[in-house]
Amino acid sequence: MENAKDDEKKLNILIIDDSQSQRLLLQTFLKNFNVTEAESGIDALKILGHESFDLIICDFEMPEMSGLDFAKEMMNQGSHHGAPFIMCSANPPGEGSLAKLQEMVPNSFWVEKSNKALNLRQLIDKIVSDG
Repeated sequence: MENAKDDEKKLNILIIDDSQSQRLLLQTFLKNFNVTEAESGIDALKILGHESFDLIICDFEMPEMSGLDFAKEMMNQGSHHGAPFIMCSANPPGEGSLAKLQEMVPNSFWVEKSNKALNLRQLIDKIVSDG
């Protein structure tokens, strides 16, 4: 019975990244949470059509649909549900990209992949304690 209560307290996190190794790294890093993976923005939109999440972590550079395009489509479809949204990128955000993201998605953040594990953990801890 104790385990059932623990499961209810775990955040449900959606990871969107076209790189299997990045998804595996994040899955390992976030093992104390309920994690769902999508390898593209298109797959993630399908998942968001029938599930909601406490946190969404999305890669910025993906084929078919960039992270910003995904965020825009997610908001257009009304499938965001107010969850904090973290965009991960190997590079600093281009001029206007962060502002564009924050304009589209309330409660959004940008994390550079070079320090992703440390920065992401600090950000998740902040989100959890503020929430």
